[in-house]
Amino acid sequence: MHWVIKDLKNCKKIYRKLVAATPLGEDYMREGAILSKKRKNNSYLAVCLFDKNELIGWSMLDFFLSKDSHATRTYIYVKTKFRRKKFGTKILTKVKKVAAQLNKKIKVIPHNRASLKFFKSNKIQKNEIVRGYKY
Repeated sequence: MHWVIKDLKNCKKIYRKLVAATPLGEDYMREGAILSKKRKNNSYLAVCLFDKNELIGWSMLDFFLSKDSHATRTYIYVKTKFRRKKFGTKILTKVKKVAAQLNKKIKVIPHNRASLKFFKSNKIQKNEIVRGYKY
């Protein structure tokens, strides 16, 4: 396994994989990835976990929509076949470290009960949760 950490606007080689892997519909990760081409540099930072050339999952630090100068909205997506195998926890741990290197904390956005349960099981505190799509 290996990590790729890049500004979404400048990760042309994996851009299509990220967009294709993220669900259609009201999912901000997919929309953010697509919009990254129109935004200025460093608006979205991708933290991607790969097994050889296959994307396992990824996280996006969203500086564009983050209002708090000390924290950034953070989205996480793990491909269905890799769920419940601790890859989400690995991605969450890595994205926290990346954010800390930028002197930021993360603010997660649960979009359903399963994601809320995932964040709680990973000891995400109430002050680290932003209102999500439904919660």
